[in-house]
Amino acid sequence: MLAALLPPLVFSTLLIPAISWNPSIPFPSCLTEGVTWDPENVIELVIDVPTPEACQLACSAKADCEGFSWIADDIDLLVAKSCVLFSETKEEIPHENIISGPSICPCTITGGCKSIDHNVIEAIPDTVNISQCRKICAETDGCEAFTFLGEDHTLANLCVLYSSCEDFDDDCTECTTGIPNCEPCKFSETFYGVCTVCSNDALLLSYAPPLSGQSSRMVLCDDPLDKTCQSAQVTLCPAGYHLCSHLEFITLNDKWNFSINKNHRPVGEIYCRHKSGAGHFTLGYNGLSNIFLNIDESMNCWYASSRPHSQCTATADGCDQKHVSALCCSPNPKCGNGAVDDPLEECDDGNDSDDDDCLTTCTWRKPESGC
Repeated sequence: MLAALLPPLVFSTLLIPAISWNPSIPFPSCLTEGVTWDPENVIELVIDVPTPEACQLACSAKADCEGFSWIADDIDLLVAKSCVLFSETKEEIPHENIISGPSICPCTITGGCKSIDHNVIEAIPDTVNISQCRKICAETDGCEAFTFLGEDHTLANLCVLYSSCEDFDDDCTECTTGIPNCEPCKFSETFYGVCTVCSNDALLLSYAPPLSGQSSRMVLCDDPLDKTCQSAQVTLCPAGYHLCSHLEFITLNDKWNFSINKNHRPVGEIYCRHKSGAGHFTLGYNGLSNIFLNIDESMNCWYASSRPHSQCTATADGCDQKHVSALCCSPNPKCGNGAVDDPLEECDDGNDSDDDDCLTTCTWRKPESGC
């Protein structure tokens, strides 16, 4: 195989430095609101289409359909839930109450998978484009992800197939990575370019607007039936997310103009208390009825919870506050690189274990103060 003949340095432009990328986390929707295309390129009008995703499916079923526009509300002669199919999508035209997109979402991101632990299946030269690379991956047993090297890369048009993509580098701007089979998030579940779906039928109450210079995201999920123990609130978070540390909250909440009643008090990471037991970083420690999420919270371990006995002594069962909501954060890409990176980290031991003093949120298991 070509991959066996290439020296490791060939992949260094793809792979250093490495950050975490989880291919199992759904890709965001590629649909766009407020644009459409030249009506002269309309090839079909379909009425009574319930969702923009259903309209996209209708487009993908036609060989000559390049894009679609779904009518969200009545517009002139077009009624709501009409689906307009286009043969060309060269120039966007602004238009209200319309959601548009390509026949198929590409489900790709800029950057490359890291070559590690013999995860390279094969490297195929002279691959025409990303679509062909994806097709090759889909037809190759064990291929979980692919990276395509663009025209301006030293190894242009090389398609690298991977059995896993546990480490990822986003510095290679001429590399495009994707998965062979993809079901992206719905348009209604994509916020600021990120797929955000709470798990286990939890409701997404709110999401913090993204901040410049920070790739991490923060959302609030809630069990509408209040049947989830506070110690299990992480099971409500979107796939790949974790309960936020106190540093993540005070860093990412700057523009979060949302308030929540104390009866659904948000809880984050679980820390060991100094005397005994464990407790969540809990919002609303000041006792006010409404908790404003754009106001910083001091470090605390207020609501009792549980961690394994090997981590904290005499922990409670963590199941007497089921009314709380889950304060969830997406992975911090720098956590685990062995260096303490402000402002989201206070420790970093370079591993993914919670059995030592530094948790996988890159905060101390037993905080110096507040617990």
